[in-house]
Amino acid sequence: MPAALGVLEKARADFPGTWGLIKLESEVLQAAQRNDEALALVQEFSRANWWHSSAALTLGRIYFDENRFAEAGAVLRHASRLDVHDTESLNLIALMDVRQNRLEDAFEIQTRAISRQPDQPRQYLLLADILEKMGRSDEARAALARVTRLQDAVRADSIAN
Repeated sequence: MPAALGVLEKARADFPGTWGLIKLESEVLQAAQRNDEALALVQEFSRANWWHSSAALTLGRIYFDENRFAEAGAVLRHASRLDVHDTESLNLIALMDVRQNRLEDAFEIQTRAISRQPDQPRQYLLLADILEKMGRSDEARAALARVTRLQDAVRADSIAN
């Protein structure tokens, strides 16, 4: 791992401000349990490039992984505004709300994620989990039924093509 970091540091010096290199280096740093360094690297890029949705999402994920929910929430909300098609930031906010037992908030956020990706089974799986935790079992089963219908449609489409 030290060799990989050396290569990445040199590449970043040769090509400063290149998000792909910064993101990869932050991932290697996290794998090496050097989370503070990864965080600092992504924070620096994000401050200089406030409009960069992938950087905001990565920063939010690092905060989320560190259980720094206040910072994660702010950054992930920013990321979700930067990319109106993104659902990962909304999914992370919903998971964060579930961890904090803010189930109504989680439900609202996950509903927004579904509106962005209504044909993705993953969105309904997370919704079903939230609904089950809320004690809304019938609605949770309906969400899971939607997953089955979406998966059946994909299989039917695969067979037809």
